[in-house]
Amino acid sequence: MSRFTDAISWSIEDVTLHLFIVSEAAGFSFAWPEGDVELRRVRATYLEDADRNLGGRECNEYDLIYEEVPENVESIVVEWLEAALEGGAQLCLFMFDAAFDMSDILGENTAHQVYAVGSLYGIELAVDDETRLSAEWTEKLLALREKIGM
Repeated sequence: MSRFTDAISWSIEDVTLHLFIVSEAAGFSFAWPEGDVELRRVRATYLEDADRNLGGRECNEYDLIYEEVPENVESIVVEWLEAALEGGAQLCLFMFDAAFDMSDILGENTAHQVYAVGSLYGIELAVDDETRLSAEWTEKLLALREKIGM
């Protein structure tokens, strides 16, 4: 197993992909991809940004829960990012640890946990451990963070 598969399947009961969506709109919602047949359930949570690190934007988390690691996990991640962006998300990302400080979203301390990101600048993947743990990936996320004003 890779660090990626270990991180998304740490629970003995299921596999979870954590999707975070930052948007302008209050009560953001979007049309979920219909082709994700392996998906067991989705748990949605509004994340409060009490310190306003997101500049007045909102963040919602969607836990995509599967029985096992999907064979086409990269395609699934891209489909969900595309759907979120089509729904008006300014930023959407998949990362391992659901506990992070909003001030460090796409920051240096969390870059190694982010394995996919989408914005108006495109979609980038780092599902493989080598890419995700590289200095280049961290630099790419920091540059995106700056471009979108976070």
